[in-house]
Amino acid sequence: KRIHHSFMMNARRDIDSSFVFCLSQVDGNHEEGKLSMWRAYGADGKGCALKFDGSKLSPQPDNQFPISTVIVKYLNKSKCSDEAQKLASYLINTISKYDIKDFETNFAGFMSLLNMKIGDICLSIKNSGFSEEREVRLIYRRGYDTDKKFMPVSKNFGGDVSVKLNVPIRPYTEYGLNDTALEDLLTGIIVGPSPNSWSITKALAQALREAKFNASDDFITRCMTPYRAPN
Repeated sequence: KRIHHSFMMNARRDIDSSFVFCLSQVDGNHEEGKLSMWRAYGADGKGCALKFDGSKLSPQPDNQFPISTVIVKYLNKSKCSDEAQKLASYLINTISKYDIKDFETNFAGFMSLLNMKIGDICLSIKNSGFSEEREVRLIYRRGYDTDKKFMPVSKNFGGDVSVKLNVPIRPYTEYGLNDTALEDLLTGIIVGPSPNSWSITKALAQALREAKFNASDDFITRCMTPYRAPN
């Protein structure tokens, strides 16, 4: 009961200090994106998709810590139960390592560990009905950011308070050679398959020129898949 109460008290704080950037893997058969994805996430074909070079995102957490790269696992009901069983076993095994006095002394540390473990699982799974998305997530969690490379702060936007992630400004010389700039990750933009895709492509190209973004002629492409938007 005490563990449950402590978890519920800290769950909201943990959620507010976790940030997720979602991507979707594509292969040669779906380079322009699937129609179901355009309908669900691409403004019914009127939006755009950014293409990133996934090979430059390391699966090794230490290489871009405290941001981790996670390939989402898609679970049905029985597999979710398996994950819950694993978590329960982890909890029991962890508690069994302490005698009652040590457990009382280290209760706060134990709860912090438990919260992070549950969060790690929740942020890496999704219902199996979404499996075609092949989602990859870049995840930041403040509990792992002991050096405070990023600072979640609450900001008021039109009366609504939301938590944003601030990146401290550092001199260029402090960034290592392995830091990856957005220009190195972004390989192109796909314009959705709407009837207005040609005019959107022209407007987007003009915006990039005005922003002095150095892009090749084929940086912006149009999705040519025949598309019928919902009425």
